[in-house]
Parts: sequence; structure tokens; C-alpha cells
Amino acid sequence: MRCQPLRRALLAGCLALGVAGHAASTAVQAQAADGAKAVAAGRARNEIGAGDVIDLKVSGGTDLTHKYTVGPDGGIQLPRLGTVKAAGLTGQELEARLRTALSDGGVTAPDISVTVVRPPVIVTGEVVTPGPVAYAPDLTVLQAIALAGGTTQAGSGKRVRIVRVVDGEKAELKAKLTDLLKPGDIVRVMSRMF
Repeated sequence: MRCQPLRRALLAGCLALGVAGHAASTAVQAQAADGAKAVAAGRARNEIGAGDVIDLKVSGGTDLTHKYTVGPDGGIQLPRLGTVKAAGLTGQELEARLRTALSDGGVTAPDISVTVVRPPVIVTGEVVTPGPVAYAPDLTVLQAIALAGGTTQAGSGKRVRIVRVVDGEKAELKAKLTDLLKPGDIVRVMSRMF
């Protein structure tokens, strides 16, 4: 009979931990929803950003048809033209800028096509809808989790890892919700520790 108060105390403690864990998970989901709205607003213009790959096709006998990666400075290195700022522009704006630069350089009425290629971010683990999420510049871990439907009840916003290729090798990095992602990153949301 003396075990009854102890059982009640243990049950109350477990219940309190479960409620606190659910509240934390709900808070992460609310933050994630706000983050998803911010990403959607930034994508409205579909601006080019660092890390994007520009698939450039140019007619008129030029050697510019190639794929170029936008550097951290926001520029792409092109033969004959040097560094051309691409970050902050849409694909159409970059086409117009390149058409002007090539016309000024003596290429007559160049036909230019710019396609922005962004490998998706993959979100796995304890999220509602695991899978690919469209990459956008300034995409954070929190926003990627939001785009994957938020965490499950078992998911922990504090136990997140990023798998990223660093110097040609896959590395698993401990992540904060505010960390910026790169195209092709894998975000893994771990289970909470009970």
C-alpha cells in the first residue's frame, strides 16, 4: 500500500514530461510555419543566389555555353566577360544583362537562355512529410523543416543534423534551426530523448 503514493508521483512526473515535450514540439512547429511563410515571400521573385548553378546557352559562335556556379560573392566567371553579378537577379534579368554585355562586346543579337538549377534539400527523420524541399537562397533549417510539414510529436528541433559534401567528402554536422542550408544538403531531424 505504501507504493501507491510513489506510483502516483511517478505517473504525474511522466505526464508532466510528456506535456512539456509536446509543448516544445508545438512551439517548433509554430516557428517552422512562420519560417515557411518567409521562404515563400522570398521565392516570389525567384532570385538567383550563391550556390545556384546557371545553365547558360548562347548562340552566335561564342564559347559561353556552359554551366556556371554562382560564387559566394554573387558572381559567375565567364570567358571574355570576367565576373558578372548574378545574385539578386531573376533568370530573365540575367539574360538581359548578358545580352547587353555581349552586344557591347561585339556579338550581334545573341540568343541567350538562362536556366537556374538548384538541387533540392532533402528533409528526413521525424518530420511530417519527409522528402525533397525546393532550395532557395537563405533557406534555414527551420524553414526546411516547416516545408516538410514540421516535426512529428517524436521529433526534436534541438536534435537536427545536416549531411553536406565538404571538400568532396560527406560530413554530418550538428545544426541549429537558424543555420543556412546549401543546395543538396540533407536535413535529418532526430527523435527526442525521453
